[in-house]
Amino acid sequence: MKYSELNLSQNTDVNFVKIGDTEIEVLQYLPIEDKIDLIDIALQNAKENGIYDEMKLDMYFNLYLVFMYTNLEFSDEERADLAKLYDELESNGVFLDIIEAMD
Repeated sequence: MKYSELNLSQNTDVNFVKIGDTEIEVLQYLPIEDKIDLIDIALQNAKENGIYDEMKLDMYFNLYLVFMYTNLEFSDEERADLAKLYDELESNGVFLDIIEAMD
């Protein structure tokens, strides 16, 4: 059997998570190149003096997970202070809600 006969396509399914009164789309699949970018960005930003700061790694990974897997849009002003943005999302359980909505 030829691969082309399987008629496969990339999964474009979305789940939804409700945050407050707003429903947010959460992708069920992110292409591998985007996954690699997500990890690379988190690692690059968390590295200080040749050592990875675990707290920063957690912050950047979770933020970029939201940036890449959801349809949430953030202004330049909101992205200017990523630590504040992380604290707001983390303290309101947004990361957990999004992760739970992922397949």
